[in-house]
Amino acid sequence: MRMLGKSLDSAKHAPNALHEAFSVYRAAVGDNKGQWFCCFNQEGEIVHREKVIHPTKEEAARDLLTIAHDACSLLSMLLEKEPELCRMIAATRPSWPVMVDLTEKDWQRDAAEIVEKLAAC
Repeated sequence: MRMLGKSLDSAKHAPNALHEAFSVYRAAVGDNKGQWFCCFNQEGEIVHREKVIHPTKEEAARDLLTIAHDACSLLSMLLEKEPELCRMIAATRPSWPVMVDLTEKDWQRDAAEIVEKLAAC
């Protein structure tokens, strides 16, 4: 858990993103102790609160994959529309998420092309 805490960070303009992803992760590992689901505004104030619905471990793991897939897809679309912006951000971060389809024969080449796009100056 200590390592996970070092790699996760709250998004300033999406205050619920980390909380929700971490809640899904905790459910996937069987740590369903939370009783309340809260939504926060950008000031950090609770704007909505309701009882938590606890998913099964499998449901939570699938939801976590969906969250990661959607985030990677959005970053891929952003890279196509705003390559300079993505290069600038990638230059300041130690990693960049890449989604690959392991059923594709050339999946490694596809991943390498994304890295090349980010590295191009």
